[in-house]
Amino acid sequence: MKNKLKKITTLLLVTLCVLFAFGCQPSAPQDIKFTVDISNVESGATVLDYMNYLQDNGELTFVFGSDGMIKSINGVDGSANPYWMLYTDDENNSDSAFGTIEINGVSYYSATHGAGELPAVDGKTYVWRLITYSL
Repeated sequence: MKNKLKKITTLLLVTLCVLFAFGCQPSAPQDIKFTVDISNVESGATVLDYMNYLQDNGELTFVFGSDGMIKSINGVDGSANPYWMLYTDDENNSDSAFGTIEINGVSYYSATHGAGELPAVDGKTYVWRLITYSL
């Protein structure tokens, strides 16, 4: 009986250790990625205009705050640390000032403007990533 109890206790402890180890792994970045097809919006459209198009067609949901910041995307809050940060492969409207990210071997640089001012460029990809900043 003691031997059986030892085996059950050991199995339970091993199971809890495995669950704890996997439960404490950092979560993967939450990326919202889209490539602009400019034929879907008017000439001179911004990334925000394109996001409105995506939202109108049920491909994306977001809340744009009165302060010009994206508050949430697809129900994920980014109104306080962490924040939603915009990256792109559009070389003319990005730099590494706020970092770079890599997805499937492609580098994306931080956008030089907010979504409301950033031109939506045909064929370019835009990525929103939830980023935590530490002081």
